[in-house]
Amino acid sequence: MIQICDDQLIFLLLLLVSVVSCETKEILTFTAHERGTVEIKCPYESRYKEYEKYLCRGECPILNKDKVIESGSSAGDERFSLTDDRTAHIFTVTITDLRTEDRGQYWCGIKTGLLKLDDSKEVHLDIKHVSRVSAVTGQHLNISCHYKSELKNDVKFICKGSDPSVCEKSAIRASSETNSNSRFSLSDNESAGVFTVIITDLTEEDSGRYWCGAAQRGQEHKNKWISVIDLNVSAGLTPFILPSVMGILMAFGFLVCIYLSCRQNKEGVRLRGVIHVLADNLSAKEATHTVCHYEVIICTDSSGLGLPVFDEHDTCSTVIFQTTDHPDRTSDGQETCS
Repeated sequence: MIQICDDQLIFLLLLLVSVVSCETKEILTFTAHERGTVEIKCPYESRYKEYEKYLCRGECPILNKDKVIESGSSAGDERFSLTDDRTAHIFTVTITDLRTEDRGQYWCGIKTGLLKLDDSKEVHLDIKHVSRVSAVTGQHLNISCHYKSELKNDVKFICKGSDPSVCEKSAIRASSETNSNSRFSLSDNESAGVFTVIITDLTEEDSGRYWCGAAQRGQEHKNKWISVIDLNVSAGLTPFILPSVMGILMAFGFLVCIYLSCRQNKEGVRLRGVIHVLADNLSAKEATHTVCHYEVIICTDSSGLGLPVFDEHDTCSTVIFQTTDHPDRTSDGQETCS
C-alpha cells in the first residue's frame, strides 16, 4: 500500500485545483486593426468596487508585474487610458494608434491587498494587418479571405464596420450559409482554405472597412476574425461619358486646324497684296529711270506666322523688286544696281 505524507497530499490537491481553475477560466479575446483603437473591457465583482485596477502585459508574475496602466496614475505610454464604471462593475482600458507589437497576452488585474493574490482575468489581444483595395463605381470586385485549416468546417462570413463590435451588428453581411445578400455573394473553397466574396455594381457608399470571419455553427457570437480589408470606391467615367469626352476633344482639334489654316491663308493674301503694290509703283517709274531688278526669297513656317525659317517643309516664294531711285555709276559712266 502506497503511503502519502500530509505535505504531499496538500501539494497534489493545490495542483489539482490550479489545473481545474486554469481549464475553466475564460480568456477574454479582443481583435482590432493597425492604427485603430481597441477597448479592453474587464468585468469584476461588486465587492471590488473601490479597489485599484490595472492592466498587466505578458505573464504577469506575482512580483515585477509589467503594468501598462493602473487606476489613479497616468500611463507611461499615452496611448493607454483606463476608466472605471463602478455601477456596471466594468473597468475599460483603451489603446489608441495600435501597432502589431501591441498584440499578445495581457491580464486585467485588481489589487486585493497585502498577502492576497490579485484577482485577474487573462486577455488575448490580436492586431490585424489592413489590406487596402481600390475600385471604381459600376465595377465588380472579388475579395479573397485565406483561413487556417482548423476553420475549415466553420461558417465563413464578411461584414462591414470600423471594428468587430460594429461589424457584428452590420446590416451588410454575407455568409457561407446564406451564400448571397443583395449585391454580395460568398463561395467557400475548403480544399484551398480560401473563401471569396463578390460585390457587384459597386457604389461609393460601399467604401469602408470589411472583416473576414468564421464561427462554429450555433456559436455565431464567438467570431474568429481572419483578415481586414479597407475598400475605397471612387467615381469613374461611365461608358457613355467616355465617348462624349473623346468627341469633344476631336472637335476641338478640328477647330484648331481650321483656325491655323485660315490664318495661314490670310497671311498669304496680305503678302501678295504688298507685292502687287510694290510692282505697280515700280512700273510707273520704269519709263524714265534705270530699272534695277532684285530677287528675294521669302519663306514662312508651317504655322503661318511668317517667321524666317529654312526647312524643307516650309513654304517659300520668290519676289522680284524693281527700283530706279539711286543707281551706282562706274568709272566709265556705266550705271549699275547695288
